[in-house]
Amino acid sequence: VDDALSRSRIMDALAKLGGPTERQIAAWKNAHGDDGVHFFVFSEKEIYIFTHLTRSQWSKVKEVMEAMSQKKGNATEADLQEKVVQHAMLWPTLDVNWKYESRAGVLEALYTSIMATSYFLTPQQVMALTGEL
Repeated sequence: VDDALSRSRIMDALAKLGGPTERQIAAWKNAHGDDGVHFFVFSEKEIYIFTHLTRSQWSKVKEVMEAMSQKKGNATEADLQEKVVQHAMLWPTLDVNWKYESRAGVLEALYTSIMATSYFLTPQQVMALTGEL
């Protein structure tokens, strides 16, 4: 984390927002692993904390999407993004107001970050991380 996004600066901003404490973050790390709690910062007033998707959560998301497709006729990319973000978000609680009032690109940015931390990678990213011994 570079200086602009230092941990102390993030924690200060979270405190001003009434966000999670060190104790809450430690509990999340205990539940999701030391490398399982991530943050995304749009500004000092808009910070999101999330975890990666597990395989079982991904299965649940796919089941929900299948049910939506059968009910609505088809599920959209935005529906998928919303379900992924809902399953992974730790803080803040995302309500209906957030869904309609947040900036247009927030959902897609969070989705992209969650999918990356869940190891959904492009073939190029996979190959960049693959080596021969």
